[in-house]
Amino acid sequence: MKTLAIKIASWYGLLALLAAFILATFAIIPYGDFLYLFLNITGAAGIAIGAIFKKDWPAGILNIVWIGIGLIGILKLVD
Repeated sequence: MKTLAIKIASWYGLLALLAAFILATFAIIPYGDFLYLFLNITGAAGIAIGAIFKKDWPAGILNIVWIGIGLIGILKLVD
């Protein structure tokens, strides 16, 4: 069951990051708006979970940093 949850999180992460990129690239949503940042944060979290579970440290660390950047973006929106 744990492995299935990790696979689901990883696949969600992939789809969320792709959705954010596609939606912003085709000007459906603007870069930096809440939905864009939300998809990036949750997508990076899903991929980080899968990467850390597999001990793929570079991908895990990259996505943890990605989450941090997204959270900073959210904080800037709140200001």
